Amino acid sequence: MTVAGITIDSSGNVDNQNHNITGGGVLTVNQTSNATRSYGGRITDGATATSLVKNGNGTLMLQNWSGINSSYSGATTINAGTLMILAGNGTSLSANSSYTVASGAVLTLGGNSTIAGPSTAIIGSLAGAGTVQNGNASTAITLTAGRAHTFQLEPFQVLVMERK
Repeated sequence: MTVAGITIDSSGNVDNQNHNITGGGVLTVNQTSNATRSYGGRITDGATATSLVKNGNGTLMLQNWSGINSSYSGATTINAGTLMILAGNGTSLSANSSYTVASGAVLTLGGNSTIAGPSTAIIGSLAGAGTVQNGNASTAITLTAGRAHTFQLEPFQVLVMERK
């Protein structure tokens, strides 16, 4: 499925918390503008693995309000723009997914200075030449990527990855 953004309400800014994506296959979000969009549900596998691909310059904010963790097992690829993980009742990050952040793309954990984020983030693995940052003004985040890598990101700290 390819979508221009994950939105439901008339303002085009926020998807309400009662819509979850369950399926399998690849969910591709193409944001052709610098707009910020958010999604309040969770993403899970169906009969096959679900993957998430973020394209375009905009910011896609995932804020899972379902109360149940996202559990999709396909890859998460951020090719451009920003994928921002905000706090919700359940985590939007999937511990089962491998995350790739392309050069020039950003994975922001912890939201921004006005919206709190998780203090612990667990993902399957982390790769690419992009940037991972803590967007929260007051909370440090511990990011665990697989079994081999743990990073402590202080408020507003940035981790720039280099491809070797």
